[in-house]
Amino acid sequence: MHKLLVLIAFSLPVSAMAQDDFCQSIEVIDNSVSIPVSIGGNDYRALLNTTNIAATMSNALAEELDLEVKTHPRRRLRSDVEGSLPVRYVEKVDLNFLGSVIPAEEMVVIEGSDAFVSLSLRMFDGFIIQVDFSESKLCFYPRDAVDLREFENVDVDSDPETGNPVVRIGINEDVTTWVVLSFGYRGGVLVDGSIASLLDLYSEEDELQESDENLFSSTINSLEFGPYNLENVPIEFPKPGVRDNIETEQPIRTGTRISRNRGSNGRIGVDVLKNFTLTFDLERERMHIIAK
Repeated sequence: MHKLLVLIAFSLPVSAMAQDDFCQSIEVIDNSVSIPVSIGGNDYRALLNTTNIAATMSNALAEELDLEVKTHPRRRLRSDVEGSLPVRYVEKVDLNFLGSVIPAEEMVVIEGSDAFVSLSLRMFDGFIIQVDFSESKLCFYPRDAVDLREFENVDVDSDPETGNPVVRIGINEDVTTWVVLSFGYRGGVLVDGSIASLLDLYSEEDELQESDENLFSSTINSLEFGPYNLENVPIEFPKPGVRDNIETEQPIRTGTRISRNRGSNGRIGVDVLKNFTLTFDLERERMHIIAK
C-alpha cells in the first residue's frame, strides 16, 4: 500500500461539471482498467491504454468473430519480446461503447489465446479526459469546460519515437526522468537499466525479487509525481544483460533542466495511477492530478 507523504493539490472545477451522458463506469481488477464494449452483438471488457494505436484485438477474438486477418506490406509493430513484427489487422469493425457505435476502419491484431480488445484513450484527443479511480468512472469534456493551462500540475510530453504520452517523475529525491503514462502497465514504475544503475538498484542483486525471467523487482523509498510524493512504491527493471526495449536517453539528476523530447526511460502504471483522479488533454500535453 502506497502512502501519500505530501498532499499539495486543489479541486479542479471540471469535476463538478460531470454529467452522466459524458461518463462511463470503469472496472479495475488486478490493476487492469476496462470498460464495457459490444462487438457484433457480443459483450466484452475493453482494456484501456494510452498508446498511439487506437484499437487492438487478439487473434483469438478475430477468430471468434470470423474476421479476416490481413498483413500490412510495409507497416511494422514493435514488440517488447520480438523487436519488430509486421502489422496484422482486421477491417471495418463497429465498436459499441459510450452509448455510440464507433466504426473502426482498422483494428490491429496481436497474439493472444484469450478473446480481448484494447482501446487507447488517444482515440479521444479532441476532448479533456478524466479518469476518476475513486468513483470508478471515465468522463469526457469539451475543451472549453476547463482551461488546463491554468490547472496543470504534471509535466507532460510525447515520446519522439512512439508518440506515447510521457510524464516527468522524481525517484528517491535523486533522479528525475521521463516515463510513459501507461494504463496498460499494471505495476508501479518500470525503468530501464541506465536508471536502475543510477539508483544503485543492482547493488544487492542476490536479494532482489524476480518479476519474471527478464525483470527484477524492488521498492523505491519515494516517488515524486506532480505535486505529490509517494513512499514504498514497487519498481521493476531489467536483469543485467537483458535487452529491455525501453528508449533510453542520458539520465538526468534532479536540479538539471530537462529538455523536451528526450525520449522515455520506462513506464508509470496503474499501481501508482489508481491513487489519483487524473484529468488530461493528451493531444495538447496538459495534465492535472489530485489524490483520492
